[in-house]
Amino acid sequence: MNIDIERCTVGAEHHAVMARALYASLGCSGDFTSWFKAQVKRCGLLEGEDYREVFMKKNGNPRGGRHGANYALTLDAAKHIALVSSSPKGRAYRAHLIAAERELLLRVFRRNADELADLDRRLAAAERAEAESFARASRGASVLSRRPAEKP
Repeated sequence: MNIDIERCTVGAEHHAVMARALYASLGCSGDFTSWFKAQVKRCGLLEGEDYREVFMKKNGNPRGGRHGANYALTLDAAKHIALVSSSPKGRAYRAHLIAAERELLLRVFRRNADELADLDRRLAAAERAEAESFARASRGASVLSRRPAEKP
């Protein structure tokens, strides 16, 4: 369930998934270009923001003719396509992504709970220190008020 992530700028992102690799990984059949156009329409992807066209290196088309196009997808766009795919591998990706997101959220919540508990401890210690300081200051003020007034 691995798809290569490449260094390629698409929109504001600097990492991308190549559409042909995603197509193959999802176990899709039929014409790649038609499949990709259908995914763009289905997912509402925007060229320049969610994907951009890239051309395969020379000798990329073994039958000659125009070199085949590929598309660099943002990670979010690739994830979106995988989530809506109805192929068996697409369902496996969906299950994997949902489980990974659940695990990430649990880690964040646990970390936030630990940080919150630490903040509560620090706040309680600061409140105790402030109360002790106030008590010392109050005792000092009461001692001063019991002294007889000095005569001028």
